[in-house]
Amino acid sequence: FSRNLKFVGETRTGRIPSPESEAEYTEGVFVMAYVWQESEQVNQFVGARKHLPHMADLFEHALGYIRVMTPAPKRIVDIGCGTGVTGGALLDVFPGAQLTLSDFSEPMLEQARQRYAADERVEVVFGDLSEAGVMG
Repeated sequence: FSRNLKFVGETRTGRIPSPESEAEYTEGVFVMAYVWQESEQVNQFVGARKHLPHMADLFEHALGYIRVMTPAPKRIVDIGCGTGVTGGALLDVFPGAQLTLSDFSEPMLEQARQRYAADERVEVVFGDLSEAGVMG
């Protein structure tokens, strides 16, 4: 797709970069991990996702199914948690659970830390799946 993309200090207009450029190409998926290390990019994403149509409905339906179909867990682990919105919604459904949020983006994790600073049930940890060998 075409759009304005921010790449560590500069803005480019055009198509997502080819595998030979900044993006790493793995099995047909562009992985632009460095974008999530930029606070400005993270803030832009967090602001934009509020405007996705039907996102609240999607969350409510998914949580409704989870509430009915899943026994109450003792621990919830959200890998690739971003700012922790999904994990927090699950914690609302299962308030007796402990929540571990993990992501490789420090700017995302900082927002999660701020969001859950007063909640003793929540642990926020750095984790990079590419270092664990599970990303191909």
